[in-house]
Amino acid sequence: MGRLADVEFNDIASVANKMLLAGEKPTARTILAKLGMGSMSTIQTHFKQWQSDQALHLPAINHEILSPDISRAINLTIFNKIKEETANLNDILEEEKATCMQIQKEYEQLSVYYDTQSTALSEMETQYAELVGRAEMHESDAKHLTIEIANERKSAESARTALAIANHQLIRLSQLEAEVEMQRSEMKLVIDNAAECRKNSAVAEAKLEAALAIRKQ
Repeated sequence: MGRLADVEFNDIASVANKMLLAGEKPTARTILAKLGMGSMSTIQTHFKQWQSDQALHLPAINHEILSPDISRAINLTIFNKIKEETANLNDILEEEKATCMQIQKEYEQLSVYYDTQSTALSEMETQYAELVGRAEMHESDAKHLTIEIANERKSAESARTALAIANHQLIRLSQLEAEVEMQRSEMKLVIDNAAECRKNSAVAEAKLEAALAIRKQ
């Protein structure tokens, strides 16, 4: 599972306001469908904030300055509105259940993704440790061979056989140096991959924690 695109509050508010103007009823799921990106947990959080903002902008009614007939008419309108909203509670509840199910699904996907990244990171760390050990072994061998070659060069002055052995050791040293250089390149690749895995794991863990926080609310 790749990273979910981040969405901001203004993205959610813009879609919700357009839906209201079009006579549609905005929900977290319909907004997600229209945006085509983002996680349900993030969209649900911003949508709840948008709903709270809408409630804060409802006009207040001062019944003391109204006539009884107008006040009764307003009260009747409010009563009918409450009755209508109450009738929609089941729909709202079902919408909330569907939203929670989608958040749960995203949470499960993030959990699997996080576990996969953690496993990959562990494997990278194991490979890195093995490469470090092999590189150190080769470097140690190279140092020993360098000393041996120096000794062989001294003795080569008095014997062609010793010179042949020294030349053989020089060839072996070149091979080991090439192997050490190759191991260093492999180590750098593993280090880069491990850093990327840590980064991906941190992102996955942050999303997982966010999903858990939303779930606890």
